[in-house]
Amino acid sequence: NLCRCTGYRPIVDAAQAMYALGKAIPPAEQNWISAPSGDRSRPASLRRWRRDRRTRSGALLRAGGATLLLDSPPELRLQLVGQGVSEVSAVLYTHEHADHTAGIDDLRIFTVRNKRHLPVYGPPETLAQLASTYRYIFDPGVTAYEGTSKPHLEPHALEPGVPVTVAGVEVLPLAFPHGHLRVYGYRFGNLAYLTDVKDVGTVERAALR
Repeated sequence: NLCRCTGYRPIVDAAQAMYALGKAIPPAEQNWISAPSGDRSRPASLRRWRRDRRTRSGALLRAGGATLLLDSPPELRLQLVGQGVSEVSAVLYTHEHADHTAGIDDLRIFTVRNKRHLPVYGPPETLAQLASTYRYIFDPGVTAYEGTSKPHLEPHALEPGVPVTVAGVEVLPLAFPHGHLRVYGYRFGNLAYLTDVKDVGTVERAALR
């Protein structure tokens, strides 16, 4: 079962599988990404390069009957359709940068269909930023216009190093530096998901072993 949006095979152990939703670009090639350009000085092969049509990073973890979504990148709807995902049990956010959160409105289908709030987890500052940026989602005083809908999300702040159970799955959040803020990585048994991490401290390295 190939991960259709990236070409990567899912990471699988005996009880769970993780699927990449986006594809990162190696640093040496990053000059050729972002918005389309009319710069004809670039080689035609690079102007047409398929990686210019990449999607942003996220992941799915399937374990014990639960489906956990890690981040909500801008192309989330297309990524979930491409993976045939019809249910999400909870969302784990790594940090508040737009390339990891801007698809948050696409979560509405899961709350509208199930008629219940969808739990979302992450660093306290990330959840606070999401609540400020997407006030219409998190402010209970903002109601959807008649005939429309909005996501109904239930935020849960996590502390690094403190294990929690999310939709029946044991999760260990860990914090790492990322520029002027911190990014959370998550360990799920024998699997772990880290994104935008350049330095792994001694404590976190031990927790990942």
